[in-house]
Amino acid sequence: MQGMFHQATAFDQDLSPWCVALVSSESFGFGNEGADPIWGTSDGNCPTACSTGADGNECQNGGTATGSIPFGSEVTSDSVADNCSCTCADNTSGVNCETKTACTVNADGNACASDGVVSGFIVDGDCACDCTIYYKGDTCTDLVTCEETMASLCENGAPVTGVNLIDA
Repeated sequence: MQGMFHQATAFDQDLSPWCVALVSSESFGFGNEGADPIWGTSDGNCPTACSTGADGNECQNGGTATGSIPFGSEVTSDSVADNCSCTCADNTSGVNCETKTACTVNADGNACASDGVVSGFIVDGDCACDCTIYYKGDTCTDLVTCEETMASLCENGAPVTGVNLIDA
């Protein structure tokens, strides 16, 4: 702002409504002959920073509220909707960052085998493979034995017999 009105011959406007919250003092050569703002204060003349998303709800999943309601505007649901939004963290989207990107591979970056299904969300760091009853392991490649699948069905200590149909 230094020298902003230097050598202006007839500037004497009222600048008291200016938002100068971040300007601690009048700069050299400012030279206004009218009413100056109160330096270093907002004096109620600055925009209102948004603290929520576009619909007045909180930003989710690490999202950050952005935007501001212009000076002189009342803070209403309409002014929030028109001026506020959320900046979403990686792997999230939506008006308030409410949508998480689903995993497409397990935590190690590998696809699921043997009809296993990927579960979890990238932003939560819980990507995994949900295996069918016949497979186990990080990628559903290890066969489950008959003893592992059938032991709970045998009563009175009877042993599991037979072969896993997948093995046959």
